[in-house]
Amino acid sequence: MIGYEKEDFPCRPDKAEEFRSLWDAHGIEVKGKPLCLSFSGYARIEDDGRLIWIVARDEGVPVGYSCHWWYQSLHFDQRVGHDDLWFVAPSHRGRGIGRNVKKIGHAELRMAGAVETEDMIRISYEHPRLMSGLGFEVRGTWWMKKL
Repeated sequence: MIGYEKEDFPCRPDKAEEFRSLWDAHGIEVKGKPLCLSFSGYARIEDDGRLIWIVARDEGVPVGYSCHWWYQSLHFDQRVGHDDLWFVAPSHRGRGIGRNVKKIGHAELRMAGAVETEDMIRISYEHPRLMSGLGFEVRGTWWMKKL
């Protein structure tokens, strides 16, 4: 049975090791190399009380996660959520785990006062049915240029 919990982000090396294989697989899947997370950056957001880390565990072992944080919009007087990391181990996909961690994260964002959230997903991983099923709608195009 899969369990879901809001946890502290694993910024300490002893806690981070538990997620290393998932983070490596996540990075390799989306960019061809393991993630190189800014633990100090995440710690600052967590210290501000703006970081939400949801973990799916199968018999205590992490098999998926979603990370969210919020910010005060510089354009409008509102709090906006940002969906950051989101990954489920390939061995556990197709069971609704990704949908569940995302929904729990969104509920936490709402409780923190966010009125909307954004997610930027690479074109090769659009997930149109899943994202629209979660209530997302396309609002533009994300452009990126190498410098």
